[in-house]
Amino acid sequence: MTVAEIIDSINTNIRSIYPDKGFLDSVILKDMNRALREIAGVYHLPDLQKTRTNTFEAYEDDVTGYEAKVSLPSDFGHSIYWARNLTQESDITRIYPNVAALKSEYSGSNPTGSVEAIAWDGASIWGFYCPETEEEVSISYYKNPDTLTLTSTPDCLPVRLHEGLLADGTTARLLKRIPEEIKGGVNMKYHLEEARVALGDLESICRLSPRTKPFYRRDVQYF
Repeated sequence: MTVAEIIDSINTNIRSIYPDKGFLDSVILKDMNRALREIAGVYHLPDLQKTRTNTFEAYEDDVTGYEAKVSLPSDFGHSIYWARNLTQESDITRIYPNVAALKSEYSGSNPTGSVEAIAWDGASIWGFYCPETEEEVSISYYKNPDTLTLTSTPDCLPVRLHEGLLADGTTARLLKRIPEEIKGGVNMKYHLEEARVALGDLESICRLSPRTKPFYRRDVQYF
């Protein structure tokens, strides 16, 4: 479905219940984009996988000491699930869930060396060790979806789920703005349930998509 078709479906949903109610296309589009971003931020959508190469440079200052970090890609959504040091031609298997875990693991270590571990936090990707000369590290992650317009199509979602995920999901959001619905209408619950069913279908589609496998140190135990 195109965005225009989804908007028509949403208007039909609402006016079939409240004939005198309606919303501007711009209002519907804003809520639809919000719904899409929330879905993309939770689910591992295959069409949003992206790989990018970053250049790590070591630097030193009086506050933080040695650090190697780069800015997250501007389109970064979530989950760095693969990384490789292209300069050293070696995969990076130590992907930490946060910077605190990375720094704790390497506390007291000589900071210089090739990047063998990364973590992301805030707006940055942190690497350790800190290379004495720049190194290129490639990462794979899930990007944010493109913003929908009146002439676009939500290509990152399966076509058969457009109705449930975007039409029903956005309809439920808009119904919350109608006083009669808040006072006891059951229509919002119906459309939320339709969206929930579609999300379950989407989860089954995304089940085999690559995911982050955070590195946790496990000390050897002797029995």
